[in-house]
Amino acid sequence: MSKKKEHNYARNTLILGVTLTIFAPLLLSGFSISKIGSYSNIATAIGGVTSPIMQLMGSVLIFIALKDQLEANKIAQTQIVENEKQQSREHELQQIQQLFIFFDNTIKEYTYVSSDNTLVNSEKPILSGRRAIKCFLHDIQTLTIDEEHNKEQVIKRDGVKEILSIIDSAKLFLEKIENSNVPNDDKLFYKKLIHHQLIFGVFPDSELDVFSNTKLKECEICDLNHGNYPPLVYQGILDIKKYFK
Repeated sequence: MSKKKEHNYARNTLILGVTLTIFAPLLLSGFSISKIGSYSNIATAIGGVTSPIMQLMGSVLIFIALKDQLEANKIAQTQIVENEKQQSREHELQQIQQLFIFFDNTIKEYTYVSSDNTLVNSEKPILSGRRAIKCFLHDIQTLTIDEEHNKEQVIKRDGVKEILSIIDSAKLFLEKIENSNVPNDDKLFYKKLIHHQLIFGVFPDSELDVFSNTKLKECEICDLNHGNYPPLVYQGILDIKKYFK
């Protein structure tokens, strides 16, 4: 039953109840006011006639009032749940924003000293940010095939741990986006944002483009076609790439 019908029903019940309360004694006494006085107690007579009607009318009105209260409680509970969901989405969005700031800072704070052998150590500049990453990716390709497959030796090389940290922070950011309940428009926005950072800030070489389908040369030792890059580093790139399929 709609709200309007319920209110009309309650109003009609009230009108009918009041009408019967007033006229029931007259109806039962044959429309003779004098006959009412034949009872020993006028109040008892009127009360005895009208009491069932008033009780019935009160029961109906109480039922409708309780039903309205239950509906109001349901609406209030729904609003509370929606508010909690909204707060949760806003909290998740704040976390995503903080993770992106953290990812961006790992790029800006990355430092690397070029291994250019044409310069003495005192002349080698300390690079930072995107320029340092580009220089690192250039130098890392000079490893021999045996060196690049030696995980312990690769991890000790200057700049590798920091690059892996950047990759891990990107994966953490993308995983948070995938598992969050934020609107899809926000997810798409932040994915495009980190896409730009990865391609132009971290892995600018076209063959390492996480969206490129370029096939690198086959490796003679492992099953990963990682080109001239250590499998340890390139595997991290593949882990990122899966989030953009």
